[in-house]
Amino acid sequence: MNRSFRIWFTNVTGCAAGMSDISLFVDVVAESEAEAMEKAIVEARAVNERTGLPPHGLKVDDAYLRTLATAVAPSCCDEAS
Repeated sequence: MNRSFRIWFTNVTGCAAGMSDISLFVDVVAESEAEAMEKAIVEARAVNERTGLPPHGLKVDDAYLRTLATAVAPSCCDEAS
């Protein structure tokens, strides 16, 4: 069954202050978190190549991009709902 996932690409440097040089949320529909990560990486890679990652337009290599990905939570509304 497909579910919605929110993947956050960030290099948060101060959780209390919420400071980061990169912050990109990607919402995807997938059967598993692993599949969601792969789909989100494809989307984030396209943003990275086109304009750089928000909010500052930083461009990173693919290996580092993968280290920035975190599944923060399944979205509140599954596709099956």
